[in-house]
Amino acid sequence: QEATGLLSEDFAGRLKEACALQRKELDALRQDLLATSKAKVQAAELTEEVACMASSNEQQCFELVRAMEMERIARVSEASELRAFVQQQSQAHLLRGSSLSDGFAEAELHHEVSSAATAWSRVGVIEEVAASVRSEVRELAARQHACAERAALEVEQLKVAVGAAD
Repeated sequence: QEATGLLSEDFAGRLKEACALQRKELDALRQDLLATSKAKVQAAELTEEVACMASSNEQQCFELVRAMEMERIARVSEASELRAFVQQQSQAHLLRGSSLSDGFAEAELHHEVSSAATAWSRVGVIEEVAASVRSEVRELAARQHACAERAALEVEQLKVAVGAAD
């Protein structure tokens, strides 16, 4: 009986050591799981940030195009008014022998040239904004991809660790 009691105490001691070791391994796995969750949250936040930036930049481009269109409409209206005024003046001055049609053509040509130059400069601005947006989106997508890869690697390591613990 004494030998049986010693064996039971020895077995109980080994069992306690094994349980303590299992607790330590479980705590380590919990920490790994928390780290993986944080990486997934970061990836989700980056995804949301990319979407917000793309939406914001798209809105800026839309507003710029809308402003350009409104300016073009205003210039067309001004040109129309100018044409009407010049025609009216031309008719009045034809009786006196002066020709305003040359002046009208010159004014219209000047207006068209300045409108075209303004439009091309605005197109350049839009292209610069678009290039900047594309660059930012690529950078954020690369960061998101890196976070996703890191999260996947951590999940695989956690699976391996859990498999080894079993």
